[in-house]
Amino acid sequence: MFYYGSIFVTHADASNLASDFVRNRWAVVSNLQMEQIYYSDTETKVRMEFVSDDDFPFELIHSLKTVSTVDFKWADEGSGTFGCWSDGETMELSVDNDDEGYDPDGDTPWLDWVDSRLESAW
Repeated sequence: MFYYGSIFVTHADASNLASDFVRNRWAVVSNLQMEQIYYSDTETKVRMEFVSDDDFPFELIHSLKTVSTVDFKWADEGSGTFGCWSDGETMELSVDNDDEGYDPDGDTPWLDWVDSRLESAW
């Protein structure tokens, strides 16, 4: 499953969060891409993309006292499943139950289509 999104964390713990992902503390991940962006006087936005065969434990990360917001999406074009996890709210969809405009051979890239479907459904 391909995961992409952001975690907002205190400045002091942004590097700890990053190293926890690199060490696969919560689940085995591969192809990890990470960017730390100064967000406010107190928070850093850690934007990530990764692949994992495990169901990712976002609720565990969200419960950390230094984390304020967790906002992630996932997508698996092979199985046609996609969804999002945002601060404890989960939405899971699939091409089978939400195929409006889905065209695997068309001009719209898979992740763009997923983003548009999640935005309209949320």
